[in-house]
Amino acid sequence: MSPRRTAVSLAFLLFSLLSCLLLPAGPAGAPQALAGERGPQQFGEARPDKALVYLIRTSRMSGAARTQFVYADEAFLGVLRSGSYGFAYVDPGKHLLWTNWTKVTKEVELVAGQTYYFDVWMSIATLDEARGRALIDEVRDFMTPGEDDGATAAKQIANRYERAKRKESEKDKAEVETVAPAVVPPEYREGMSNVPANTAITLELLENVCSRMTTTGETIWFRVAADAAVEGGVFLKKGTMVKGTARQVEPAQGGGQEGTLDIAVPAITAIDGNTLATVGLILSSGQERHSTADANSMAFGVIGFLAVRGRQAYHLAGEEFKVFTRGETWIRAAQRAGEGTARAGEAAGGAGAADERSAPPVAPSRAISGETSPGGESVLQGQAPDPIEFRPKKGKVTQTVTIEVASESQPRDLMIVALGGWVIPEPVRLTSIARHGKGWRGTFDGWQIARYLREGYGSSAVPVEMRGTLQNGRPFLAEAAVVYTVDHD
Repeated sequence: MSPRRTAVSLAFLLFSLLSCLLLPAGPAGAPQALAGERGPQQFGEARPDKALVYLIRTSRMSGAARTQFVYADEAFLGVLRSGSYGFAYVDPGKHLLWTNWTKVTKEVELVAGQTYYFDVWMSIATLDEARGRALIDEVRDFMTPGEDDGATAAKQIANRYERAKRKESEKDKAEVETVAPAVVPPEYREGMSNVPANTAITLELLENVCSRMTTTGETIWFRVAADAAVEGGVFLKKGTMVKGTARQVEPAQGGGQEGTLDIAVPAITAIDGNTLATVGLILSSGQERHSTADANSMAFGVIGFLAVRGRQAYHLAGEEFKVFTRGETWIRAAQRAGEGTARAGEAAGGAGAADERSAPPVAPSRAISGETSPGGESVLQGQAPDPIEFRPKKGKVTQTVTIEVASESQPRDLMIVALGGWVIPEPVRLTSIARHGKGWRGTFDGWQIARYLREGYGSSAVPVEMRGTLQNGRPFLAEAAVVYTVDHD
């Protein structure tokens, strides 16, 4: 055999060996025999004192011969093989979910009486009920632990639980403090309404989030999607602004590994200005491209395996999520529509604060360029020639957006304050400005605009409202329109 052919053969062999090493494998000493027994579908019934947890592992070529043992802290929940699922009842509260592959960990908080669906593989992510049920129908096989699995689980807990805790502690996560429920002594409860523990509150996401664009520790804005009421009246008004935090963000990686995105909502400001402590943790992951990654690793070795990137985790503005009150709380609820709005507006600042932005979105002014707006500002004409395209699965967006403003005087402190007819939670400030023709051209970060845009505009232009001051110190209002599209491929 020629030296060249020998080198090629050795290179191919090396890539094949490395490809095998990249396939998920259990730690040293992991049982090689398949654990658990497959059977027909089974479903649990929700219990008022426990959380019902479904664990789902979809079919994959890589790692198919290995079994995952799943735990909540030191409690054995069940076993999963490729293309199977199981369920367990777990005490409410904070838990560390982990598997015998100890780098697969996730810190969660569960609420009694609720049902959760977790996608388990090289990460652990929550699924909504529709997606969870669809995956159960896809995998079909229900796993029951075998006779010897309990003994195996006990050994794994003794030998690996501390390692799993260490792995979780090493992750880059933002500190989000748990807010304790407010304690109201009985003598002060007259005229107040009782909000029981685990009361559900529906929130609407106000911005797009993506594991490639959003950063750990970043503020994520929601608002209350509908009035929340108890027997005594409305304790939380629709439209109240709610602050969340991106607790942990990891972009998608090679080998088909999906991105992950965790958002925590620790508290909301109630209608009377008091703080409602909440259990709110949104755990998301992208679609893992395991089939393509497996095929590439077999055909092209490690290079082909690494070339396939998983999907980013993302949510689009307008999606709704549920959070729950952490404990029993007493609130001075509104007895009739509209009461208490002013109180909520005074509660600005702190976690979950509400302010004047809690009111319905205000459409941009339509004053004619060159005139004065109702607020006394000069009105300038703007133009946005660059369309914005967002591809959430790939985590790509138009990088920069330019907006031209017709003004002889240089605009100062130019910022975008409203998009699509509503005041955005945080203004978008320009990155640079330069003279352009008879006006000025400002450059903005594309993602900082796209994060607040909503899907559904199609090819129509989205109104953009900007504010700033001119060189003479006079404030101005400028209006433009930008084309925004979302590509789901």
